[in-house]
Amino acid sequence: MAHDQALAPSLARQFADLHSVIHAQSGTGFASLRSSLVAMLTQTESLPPQIKSDVLHLLSRLPDGTALCHFDFHPDQVMITPRGPMILDWMSAFQGDPLADVARTLVLVTFGQAPHINRLMRNLINIARGAFCRSYLSRYLELHPHVTQGQVEAWMIPVAAARLTESIPGEQRSILEFITRSLREQKAA
Repeated sequence: MAHDQALAPSLARQFADLHSVIHAQSGTGFASLRSSLVAMLTQTESLPPQIKSDVLHLLSRLPDGTALCHFDFHPDQVMITPRGPMILDWMSAFQGDPLADVARTLVLVTFGQAPHINRLMRNLINIARGAFCRSYLSRYLELHPHVTQGQVEAWMIPVAAARLTESIPGEQRSILEFITRSLREQKAA
């Protein structure tokens, strides 16, 4: 059991290492992540008008970038092969700020729902998700000392809001609560 507990943070750290390698690549030739987020947020009907306006305003203040962003990077997208890890599903790749991509990974892992599980299993999964996210983010920040957790958290707001356009069952209420709480905290800071 102790081995299993040590394995999850180790895998999350390796996942951050791999994500960092992606971000070291140029995204030239790919569509703009910022433009895509603006389009998604403008089209969504899942956000009340004032929250949508606040999210779009926040997004306008966040930096743009030229890094390669996978934008669907989660553990199911990595296959371990004899030649090393292989990253799958590049259909949503963009050019943009790597912190938006980190935020997207955190949103996917945090809010994604496993269907048809009992409450106890859901609670255990949520504990594991939290541990994974903490280890992943800690390692990413370690690899990029100029980046702060606050910068990643700022990106999580528009990225989470854009996730609402995907209409994933079971996620919308918790994402809306997260956005509302995070915007309130941003205004108070």
